Amino acid sequence: MGDGITINPSPIPADGISWTALAGMDAADRANLSLQWLRDHLVVQDQVGTNTFVGVKFSSTGSHIQSEMTASAAMALFRQGRVSDAQMLLTNLAFIQVAATNSDGNGIVATPWPDGAPTGFGSSYVNRLHTASSTWTGLAMLVAQGDLAANPLLPVPGFSVAIGRSGSFVTLSWPGVPFCNYTVSWSTNLVNWTDVPVGQTNQWIEPLDAAGQKFYQVKQTN
Repeated sequence: MGDGITINPSPIPADGISWTALAGMDAADRANLSLQWLRDHLVVQDQVGTNTFVGVKFSSTGSHIQSEMTASAAMALFRQGRVSDAQMLLTNLAFIQVAATNSDGNGIVATPWPDGAPTGFGSSYVNRLHTASSTWTGLAMLVAQGDLAANPLLPVPGFSVAIGRSGSFVTLSWPGVPFCNYTVSWSTNLVNWTDVPVGQTNQWIEPLDAAGQKFYQVKQTN
Protein backbone atom coordinates (compact mmCIF):
# COMPACT_ATOMS: atom_id res chain seq x y z
CA MET A 1 0.00 0.00 0.00
CA GLY A 2 2.99 2.31 -0.40
CA ASP A 3 4.27 1.82 3.16
CA GLY A 4 6.63 -1.01 2.22
CA ILE A 5 4.79 -3.40 4.57
CA THR A 6 1.12 -3.84 3.66
CA ILE A 7 0.41 -6.10 0.68
CA ASN A 8 -1.46 -4.38 -2.14
CA PRO A 9 -4.89 -6.01 -2.62
CA SER A 10 -5.11 -4.64 -6.17
CA PRO A 11 -4.00 -4.82 -8.92
CA ILE A 12 -3.11 -8.50 -8.84
CA PRO A 13 -0.58 -9.20 -11.64
CA ALA A 14 -0.70 -12.43 -13.63
CA ASP A 15 3.07 -12.95 -13.50
CA GLY A 16 3.04 -12.93 -9.69
CA ILE A 17 0.92 -16.07 -9.91
CA SER A 18 2.60 -17.78 -12.87
CA TRP A 19 6.18 -17.11 -11.86
CA THR A 20 5.58 -18.28 -8.28
CA ALA A 21 4.26 -21.56 -9.66
CA LEU A 22 7.13 -21.90 -12.14
CA ALA A 23 9.70 -21.35 -9.38
CA GLY A 24 8.05 -24.00 -7.20
CA MET A 25 7.62 -21.54 -4.34
CA ASP A 26 4.17 -22.83 -3.30
CA ALA A 27 2.94 -26.28 -2.41
CA ALA A 28 1.03 -27.94 -5.25
CA ASP A 29 -2.39 -27.31 -3.72
CA ARG A 30 -1.71 -23.60 -3.20
CA ALA A 31 -0.24 -23.26 -6.69
CA ASN A 32 -3.34 -24.87 -8.16
CA LEU A 33 -5.62 -22.54 -6.21
CA SER A 34 -3.68 -19.51 -7.51
CA LEU A 35 -3.74 -20.78 -11.08
CA GLN A 36 -7.45 -21.47 -10.85
CA TRP A 37 -7.97 -17.87 -9.72
CA LEU A 38 -5.93 -16.72 -12.74
CA ARG A 39 -8.02 -18.96 -14.99
CA ASP A 40 -11.27 -17.59 -13.55
CA HIS A 41 -10.37 -13.89 -13.36
CA LEU A 42 -7.56 -13.04 -15.79
CA VAL A 43 -8.37 -15.06 -18.92
CA VAL A 44 -10.17 -12.78 -21.38
CA GLN A 45 -11.49 -12.85 -24.92
CA ASP A 46 -10.74 -10.19 -27.53
CA GLN A 47 -12.79 -9.93 -30.70
CA VAL A 48 -10.77 -8.24 -33.44
CA GLY A 49 -12.70 -8.13 -36.70
CA THR A 50 -13.64 -11.71 -37.50
CA ASN A 51 -10.92 -13.15 -35.23
CA THR A 52 -11.56 -14.22 -31.64
CA PHE A 53 -8.48 -14.41 -29.45
CA VAL A 54 -8.31 -15.81 -25.90
CA GLY A 55 -5.48 -15.10 -23.48
CA VAL A 56 -4.39 -13.65 -20.16
CA LYS A 57 -4.55 -9.96 -19.30
CA PHE A 58 -1.69 -8.35 -17.40
CA SER A 59 -3.52 -7.88 -14.08
CA SER A 60 -6.87 -7.82 -12.33
CA THR A 61 -7.36 -4.17 -13.33
CA GLY A 62 -5.77 -4.46 -16.77
CA SER A 63 -7.64 -5.14 -19.97
CA HIS A 64 -7.12 -7.12 -23.15
CA ILE A 65 -4.74 -10.00 -23.83
CA GLN A 66 -1.04 -9.64 -23.10
CA SER A 67 0.89 -12.39 -24.88
CA GLU A 68 3.83 -12.65 -22.47
CA MET A 69 1.45 -13.19 -19.54
CA THR A 70 -0.45 -15.75 -21.60
CA ALA A 71 2.69 -17.76 -22.38
CA SER A 72 4.01 -17.76 -18.81
CA ALA A 73 0.57 -18.81 -17.55
CA ALA A 74 0.50 -21.66 -20.08
CA MET A 75 3.91 -22.83 -18.90
CA ALA A 76 2.84 -22.69 -15.24
CA LEU A 77 -0.33 -24.65 -16.02
CA PHE A 78 1.74 -27.31 -17.80
CA ARG A 79 4.04 -27.54 -14.77
CA GLN A 80 1.03 -28.18 -12.53
CA GLY A 81 -0.33 -30.84 -14.87
CA ARG A 82 -3.28 -28.75 -16.07
CA VAL A 83 -2.70 -29.72 -19.67
CA SER A 84 -6.06 -28.77 -21.19
CA ASP A 85 -5.97 -25.22 -19.78
CA ALA A 86 -2.34 -24.83 -20.84
CA GLN A 87 -2.94 -26.17 -24.34
CA MET A 88 -5.91 -23.84 -24.82
CA LEU A 89 -3.64 -20.83 -24.16
CA LEU A 90 -0.86 -22.17 -26.40
CA THR A 91 -3.34 -22.79 -29.22
CA ASN A 92 -4.46 -19.18 -28.96
CA LEU A 93 -0.87 -17.93 -28.95
CA ALA A 94 -0.28 -19.87 -32.16
CA PHE A 95 -3.37 -18.17 -33.61
CA ILE A 96 -2.06 -14.76 -32.50
CA GLN A 97 1.23 -15.60 -34.20
CA VAL A 98 -0.40 -15.95 -37.61
CA ALA A 99 -3.62 -13.90 -37.44
CA ALA A 100 -3.08 -10.83 -35.22
CA THR A 101 -2.56 -7.42 -36.78
CA ASN A 102 1.18 -6.66 -37.20
CA SER A 103 2.14 -10.34 -36.85
CA ASP A 104 4.67 -11.73 -39.31
CA GLY A 105 3.93 -15.42 -38.79
CA ASN A 106 7.08 -15.90 -36.72
CA GLY A 107 7.27 -13.56 -33.74
CA ILE A 108 4.44 -12.81 -31.30
CA VAL A 109 2.87 -9.38 -30.85
CA ALA A 110 2.63 -8.07 -27.27
CA THR A 111 -1.16 -7.92 -27.64
CA PRO A 112 -3.56 -8.69 -30.49
CA TRP A 113 -5.76 -5.75 -29.46
CA PRO A 114 -5.08 -2.95 -32.00
CA ASP A 115 -5.28 -0.11 -29.46
CA GLY A 116 -2.95 -1.76 -26.93
CA ALA A 117 -3.41 -3.61 -23.64
CA PRO A 118 -3.41 -1.50 -20.44
CA THR A 119 -1.57 -3.24 -17.59
CA GLY A 120 -3.51 -1.70 -14.71
CA PHE A 121 -0.27 -0.15 -13.48
CA GLY A 122 -0.41 2.99 -15.61
CA SER A 123 1.26 1.62 -18.74
CA SER A 124 0.19 -0.32 -21.82
CA TYR A 125 1.58 -2.90 -24.23
CA VAL A 126 1.24 -1.93 -27.88
CA ASN A 127 0.22 -4.11 -30.81
CA ARG A 128 3.74 -4.73 -32.11
CA LEU A 129 6.09 -7.70 -32.35
CA HIS A 130 7.52 -8.22 -28.87
CA THR A 131 10.72 -9.97 -27.83
CA ALA A 132 9.54 -11.15 -24.40
CA SER A 133 6.21 -12.42 -25.73
CA SER A 134 7.98 -14.33 -28.51
CA THR A 135 10.57 -15.79 -26.12
CA TRP A 136 8.08 -16.89 -23.47
CA THR A 137 5.87 -18.45 -26.14
CA GLY A 138 8.80 -20.43 -27.55
CA LEU A 139 9.80 -21.62 -24.08
CA ALA A 140 6.21 -22.59 -23.26
CA MET A 141 6.04 -24.64 -26.45
CA LEU A 142 9.23 -26.47 -25.43
CA VAL A 143 7.77 -27.23 -21.99
CA ALA A 144 4.61 -28.52 -23.71
CA GLN A 145 6.82 -30.94 -25.66
CA GLY A 146 8.31 -32.28 -22.42
CA ASP A 147 11.43 -30.13 -22.14
CA LEU A 148 10.92 -29.05 -18.51
CA ALA A 149 14.39 -27.46 -18.46
CA ALA A 150 12.98 -24.72 -20.73
CA ASN A 151 11.33 -23.24 -17.63
CA PRO A 152 13.56 -20.20 -16.94
CA LEU A 153 12.53 -20.21 -13.27
CA LEU A 154 13.31 -23.91 -12.77
CA PRO A 155 14.24 -24.47 -9.11
CA VAL A 156 17.91 -25.33 -8.61
CA PRO A 157 18.28 -28.92 -7.35
CA GLY A 158 20.06 -29.68 -4.12
CA PHE A 159 23.64 -28.59 -4.76
CA SER A 160 26.61 -30.67 -3.76
CA VAL A 161 30.13 -31.03 -5.16
CA ALA A 162 31.82 -34.39 -5.53
CA ILE A 163 35.62 -34.48 -5.58
CA GLY A 164 37.80 -37.35 -6.73
CA ARG A 165 41.33 -38.21 -7.82
CA SER A 166 42.39 -40.00 -10.97
CA GLY A 167 46.13 -40.48 -11.30
CA SER A 168 47.73 -37.05 -11.09
CA PHE A 169 44.47 -35.15 -11.60
CA VAL A 170 41.70 -33.97 -9.31
CA THR A 171 38.11 -33.92 -10.58
CA LEU A 172 35.21 -31.84 -9.27
CA SER A 173 31.64 -32.54 -10.45
CA TRP A 174 28.25 -31.10 -9.54
CA PRO A 175 24.59 -31.19 -10.72
CA GLY A 176 24.64 -28.50 -13.38
CA VAL A 177 21.53 -26.61 -14.47
CA PRO A 178 21.07 -26.00 -18.23
CA PHE A 179 22.27 -22.58 -19.43
CA CYS A 180 23.77 -21.69 -16.03
CA ASN A 181 27.40 -20.62 -15.67
CA TYR A 182 29.70 -21.72 -12.87
CA THR A 183 32.90 -20.54 -11.23
CA VAL A 184 35.38 -22.82 -9.44
CA SER A 185 37.31 -21.11 -6.64
CA TRP A 186 40.40 -22.53 -4.99
CA SER A 187 42.48 -21.64 -1.97
CA THR A 188 45.44 -23.04 -0.07
CA ASN A 189 44.54 -21.36 3.22
CA LEU A 190 40.71 -20.81 3.18
CA VAL A 191 41.39 -17.05 3.29
CA ASN A 192 42.61 -16.04 -0.15
CA TRP A 193 40.59 -17.42 -3.04
CA THR A 194 41.21 -17.50 -6.79
CA ASP A 195 38.14 -17.59 -9.07
CA VAL A 196 38.17 -19.60 -12.32
CA PRO A 197 35.06 -19.10 -14.51
CA VAL A 198 34.31 -22.45 -16.15
CA GLY A 199 31.12 -21.60 -18.08
CA GLN A 200 28.19 -23.94 -18.69
CA THR A 201 29.66 -27.20 -17.46
CA ASN A 202 29.27 -29.51 -14.49
CA GLN A 203 32.87 -30.69 -14.18
CA TRP A 204 36.33 -29.31 -13.50
CA ILE A 205 39.60 -31.27 -13.89
CA GLU A 206 43.07 -30.01 -13.04
CA PRO A 207 46.50 -31.44 -12.10
CA LEU A 208 47.13 -32.16 -8.43
CA ASP A 209 48.92 -29.30 -6.72
CA ALA A 210 52.41 -30.43 -5.81
CA ALA A 211 52.70 -27.65 -3.24
CA GLY A 212 50.28 -29.34 -0.80
CA GLN A 213 46.63 -29.07 0.22
CA LYS A 214 44.11 -27.15 -1.86
CA PHE A 215 40.50 -26.27 -1.08
CA TYR A 216 37.73 -25.81 -3.64
CA GLN A 217 34.26 -24.32 -3.88
CA VAL A 218 31.84 -24.06 -6.80
CA LYS A 219 29.43 -21.18 -7.34
CA GLN A 220 26.59 -20.68 -9.81
CA THR A 221 27.08 -17.22 -11.33
CA ASN A 222 23.76 -16.68 -13.13
